[in-house]
Amino acid sequence: MTPTMQYYSTGESAELVTSIPCPKTNLLSARRAIYELDLGTGPAVGEVFQITGQLEVTQELGNNVSVVTGFILCETSGQADCVGYEVNEQLGENVTAGMHHGERTPSRQWKAPGDMPNHRYLKLICYCASSAAPTGFVVQVMQDYGHLDVVRWTLA
Repeated sequence: MTPTMQYYSTGESAELVTSIPCPKTNLLSARRAIYELDLGTGPAVGEVFQITGQLEVTQELGNNVSVVTGFILCETSGQADCVGYEVNEQLGENVTAGMHHGERTPSRQWKAPGDMPNHRYLKLICYCASSAAPTGFVVQVMQDYGHLDVVRWTLA
């Protein structure tokens, strides 16, 4: 069996949003897709994916803001389906007032555990929270600073 490779990339200037809601709690309700790739078909058992992403946010709160990212596979495109199969554990860090800007560069090698024919949309998601956030506070997503790239290996 010879593996075949496919490469997917959002390229530059592909951010889907300009900001992310930043509530005091309930992070998942504020989760947003920052980038999205249409893989054409969902993963098949045994396929291997190398997934890398990058995004930068700016916060003007003057206090720490937790910024969390992850990769998910979804059945539909867009913001409405920001729940799906989690490809990696979602990881984050605090962006302090002194940092002002926070860059997240998640990466994951992943082997599909089974056939997922309907999960063709891979998304880099992000959510934020701060106990000091006033109602309606948002974190800015820097435009033209990031991407989502995937290398997909299939045994033919």
